[in-house]
Amino acid sequence: MIEPEVFQTSSSMFFLIWGGVLVFSMHAGFAFLEAGLVRRKNVVNAFNKILMEWLIAAVGYFVLGYGLAHGIYFALMSVGAIEEAGLQYNLAHYFFMLTFATAAIAIISGGVAERISFRAHLIAAVFVTSLIYPLFEGLVWDSSSVFGNLLGGESGVLARYFGAPFHDFAGSVVVHAIGGWLALPAVYLLGPRLGRFVNGEVREFPIHSVPYVALGSWFLAIGWYGFNVASAGSLGALNLGLVAANSTLAMAGGGLVAALLSRHDPGFLHNGVLAGLVAVCAGSDIYHPLGAFVVGAVAGAIFVWGFKFEIDVLRIDDVLGVWVLHGLAGAWGGIAAGIFGLPLFGGAGGVSFLSQLAGTLAAVVYALAAGTVLYKYCSWAQGGRRGGAQGTRPGVPQDGRLSGGSGAEVKLMKKVEAIIRPEKLDAVKRALEEIGCIGMTVSEVRGRGRQRGVVHQWRGREYRVDLLPKVKVEIVLSDDMVERVIQTIVESARTGSIGDGKIFVVPVEEVVRVRTGERGEAALGQEGGSC
Repeated sequence: MIEPEVFQTSSSMFFLIWGGVLVFSMHAGFAFLEAGLVRRKNVVNAFNKILMEWLIAAVGYFVLGYGLAHGIYFALMSVGAIEEAGLQYNLAHYFFMLTFATAAIAIISGGVAERISFRAHLIAAVFVTSLIYPLFEGLVWDSSSVFGNLLGGESGVLARYFGAPFHDFAGSVVVHAIGGWLALPAVYLLGPRLGRFVNGEVREFPIHSVPYVALGSWFLAIGWYGFNVASAGSLGALNLGLVAANSTLAMAGGGLVAALLSRHDPGFLHNGVLAGLVAVCAGSDIYHPLGAFVVGAVAGAIFVWGFKFEIDVLRIDDVLGVWVLHGLAGAWGGIAAGIFGLPLFGGAGGVSFLSQLAGTLAAVVYALAAGTVLYKYCSWAQGGRRGGAQGTRPGVPQDGRLSGGSGAEVKLMKKVEAIIRPEKLDAVKRALEEIGCIGMTVSEVRGRGRQRGVVHQWRGREYRVDLLPKVKVEIVLSDDMVERVIQTIVESARTGSIGDGKIFVVPVEEVVRVRTGERGEAALGQEGGSC
C-alpha cells in the first residue's frame, strides 16, 4: 500500500508534469500563430525558430536558469545526491517552469519575425532563458533565488511598504509582460520590414494563412489551462476550479470585445482571446469569475486599440503585435489583480493595488533595460538583421546571358515565359506533358497588371496587395514548337478573369548542356518535335 505522503508527492509531480505537457503544447501554438502571420517565404524560419528556442532553453535553464530562480543547480548534483536531498519533485518543477521560460523567448520571436537573423535570435534565446528571465522569476516566485523573492515574498520589500506582496499567480507580468517589454526594444532597434512604411503610409503585408492563425490560437488557448491551473503546483489546492473558470471567462471577454471592436476581423478576434488569457494569469486564483470576464474584456480592447496605435502612430513594425498582446495586456493583468482581486469587487483579497502597480512597473523597467542592452550593445546583434540592403544576390551575371563563343551555327531557338496563377500550375504541366513538352523551369514571382493588384481587409484596415503571387514557367524550345506550346498554356491556364497572366516569347542565342557540352537543340534533347 502506498503511504499517503508518497502518494501526495507523486500525484503532485504528475500534476506538474501534466501541466508542463499542456504548456509545452502551447509552443505549437506559438509556431502556427507566427507562421500564419508572416509571409509565405518565412514560414519555415518561424517553425524552426520556435523548436530551436525550446531545445536551447532546455539546456540553458537546466544548467543555470533554474538555479538562479529557485536555488537548485541540478547540473552540479549526481542522481544519488538528488534522491538523498528529496528533490525528485523539483525535477518535475524544473520541467514545468522551463515551459514558462521558453514562452518568454517565443513571445519575442513573434515581434522580430521576418528580419532578425536565425543565429542572432538563438543567441538571444540563450541569454533570455538562462539569465534575464530567471532573475526576475526568482524575485517574484522563490525566496531561494539568487536575490530572494524581494517582490513576491511575504517579507519582501513591497509587502513591508504596502501591506501585501506582489501577486502574480501564473505569470501575467513574470512571463508575458517581461517577454513583451523585452521584445519592444528588439523590434524598435531592428527597424521595420522593407516596404512596411512608405512615404508616411502604412502598407499591409498579406499574411500566409488565416487557418494557421486560428490553429495557433486554439493550441495556445488549450495549453493555457495547464499554464494557469497547474500553477497551483499541487492537486491538493482547492482553487483549481476557480482558476479554470476564471481563465474561461477572461478568454470569452477578450475574444468578444475584440470581435466587436474589429467587426469580427480574424486577426483581432483570435488575438483578443489570447489577450484575455494573458491578463487573467496574475489574479486567476483570486478573481470572481465575473471580475475575470471584465479583466479579459479590457485586455481585448487594449489589443485592438493598442495594435492600431503601435502601427499607425508609433510606426513600430511589430509583426504579431507582441508588445501589445503580452507587454501591455500583461501589465494590465498585473495591475488588475490589485483591483479585481479585492473583496470590494468580489475577489479573495490579500493583494494591494500599490504593490501590484510597483511590481508591474519594476518588470517594465527591468525588461526595457535588459532588452536594450541585449539587442543594441551586444556585438552579435549589431549585424543581427537578415538580408542585404539592396536585396541582391551575389554571383548572378549582369546581363543574364550565356556566352557561346564557339562560332558554330545555331538553329533559331526561343524561350517561352508564362506568368500564370499558382493554382493553374498543375493543369499547365499536365497539358504540356501531353504534347511531349517535359523540361521546364518553374519559379514563384510577384507582379501586377494595370489594375494595380487587389484590395483586402485585415485587422480592420483596407489594404492593397499591389504585387500578387504568380508562377513563372520558362521553356526553351525550337522555333517550330513555340505556337503549339503557347496555345497549350493559354487553354490550360485561362479562367476568363482578370489576372490570368501573360506569355512572353524571347529569342535565345545559345544553349549549352553543362554535363556533356552539347549545344543547341541537342542540349535541349528536342528530338521528334518534343521540348
